[in-house]
Amino acid sequence: MMEIRGFLYNKRGIDNNNSLNMLRNIILEQKPYFIFIAEPMTAFSPSHALFFDNLNFNLCIVTDNNQKTSKMWCLGRSDISVHVMHSCMQYISISVSAQGRMVNFAGIYGATTYNSRRTL
Repeated sequence: MMEIRGFLYNKRGIDNNNSLNMLRNIILEQKPYFIFIAEPMTAFSPSHALFFDNLNFNLCIVTDNNQKTSKMWCLGRSDISVHVMHSCMQYISISVSAQGRMVNFAGIYGATTYNSRRTL
């Protein structure tokens, strides 16, 4: 039976070499089908696209926060189908299709303030 693996990575900022190297190592070791990244603290850029493309991942969706930074990213492996079912600032729900199976997942980032978290 095939395993469909994914993970949520929360590093509070991804635009530094240590964070990117750590993420690369986790991806190479765990071989996930999809990744949720919470609090990247930056907008998704062409350099991020190149980084993830080299790891065989494509961007599925970004939840934006006033166009300056993103709250969450979702990326899927290039050889599978990832369909975004719903998203808001604090969560993304996806359907992953691979090798004849379809499985639903959700990545949740709970804001630290009560008023922000209420929308969950």
